Amino acid sequence: MASKPIVKRLFALTALCVYLIISVFPIRAAALPRVFADTYILYEPDREMILYAKDEHRRIYPASMTKILTAILAEEYIGLDEIIIVGNEIDYIPSDSSRAYHEVGEAITGENILRGLIIPSGNETACIVAINIAREISGNPNISYPDAEKLFCDLMNTRAKELGALDTHFTNPHGYHSGSHYTTAYDLALITREAMKSETIMRLALETDYVGLSVITNNEALKVVHHNWPSHNKLIMAGAEGYEYATGLKTGYTDEAGECLAATATKDGANLIAIVCNSPADMRWADVKELFEYGFSEFADRQIQEDGVQLGVIDVSDPRLGDETTLTYYAVGAYSVFLNEEQYGNIVCDITIDKTRIALPIVDEETGETDDTPRIMAPITEGDVIGSVAYSLRGEILYTGDIIAGRTVEERTFNTDMDYYIAEMKAAAFSAKAIPYWIAGIMIPILIVVLIVALVRRGRRRNSGRYHFQGRRW
Repeated sequence: MASKPIVKRLFALTALCVYLIISVFPIRAAALPRVFADTYILYEPDREMILYAKDEHRRIYPASMTKILTAILAEEYIGLDEIIIVGNEIDYIPSDSSRAYHEVGEAITGENILRGLIIPSGNETACIVAINIAREISGNPNISYPDAEKLFCDLMNTRAKELGALDTHFTNPHGYHSGSHYTTAYDLALITREAMKSETIMRLALETDYVGLSVITNNEALKVVHHNWPSHNKLIMAGAEGYEYATGLKTGYTDEAGECLAATATKDGANLIAIVCNSPADMRWADVKELFEYGFSEFADRQIQEDGVQLGVIDVSDPRLGDETTLTYYAVGAYSVFLNEEQYGNIVCDITIDKTRIALPIVDEETGETDDTPRIMAPITEGDVIGSVAYSLRGEILYTGDIIAGRTVEERTFNTDMDYYIAEMKAAAFSAKAIPYWIAGIMIPILIVVLIVALVRRGRRRNSGRYHFQGRRW
């Protein structure tokens, strides 16, 4: 018995310690990532959500990250097994360009053109893509390279707008600096999101190097062109700069753009994109990893709505007698979103009922007061869409969906009223409570008849006695 006070004291002491710890060292929200790039964005591509960003809509020079869009178009227009013959378009690059070292006359596959864009970041590879696609869309096999580049850049800019990259303007296919060649971190996230849909691009983006050969054929000789392409992307490699969940994608650098990186990563089924622009020297790898670690540790796939879950109840206007006076409505479809805990706790759910289904307010004729309680009008069929639900976070709509009626609601009419009253009378007539009334209804007439019969018999007996008495007197 003496142990109970000791246990109570220990419990109280533990509670006091916890209180003091919380008071002195309050629980803090997770630290935000420390990123040194001028502009950046952490983006969740599957639900198109910005998780963390700085100046993501500010115009920047993309350098070789331009080649992400060039690769997308190359895969769309050039088959992976298609053989392309390299021409003098490879001479239309500045001398200090990054190169894949193609040669005129080289026969190269469409897949290796993609490799040349992604792995060694060949500027002349981008020129090969530009002229071959321009020939196809123009129908002119002899188009000059300057005309081909202009036509291809028009295609790039159109495609960028289709992807939602509305503040992007490209003037060349490779990203060599030009004052009118620009984009934003946000736009690059959208372009990268499109590239992630390509199994081929993402497969090649994970290759740390490529060794292969092409051939040059003419009437006199066969020449072999050896390619040894190391990747510039340290994020996909082993070592201090590497990141185990990295899946790609493209580096970029010019004096004007600084060190840039469009990076992708996947962990536990979640995909993230990190774009960093103009990081300090050799800091882009750390910047991207900081963003990814923040995203994967603080954010999770959280369910906002379950399919078929009850969302609310609304009064029915002038319901049929005997029917329910309310209607329950339900969600259609499931929805989840990649959020951190603080964001999840601030999700707002708004229900909107179709205005055409709402009855007019009720006005009290005596007081003039108006009852504005929303009431839905019949007829309604179970499963009818009667409105919508919207989930938002700090004013930004995340998801909208339909809401449906949980049951059928029929209109009230004179006939339905009569049916109700008749049913009520029948129910009352045959209910257990009505048994005494049935008994009374049967017994009272019987008693009346019995009483009448008794009175009649009594009268006869009196008459019979009088005659007898008189007879005796005679």
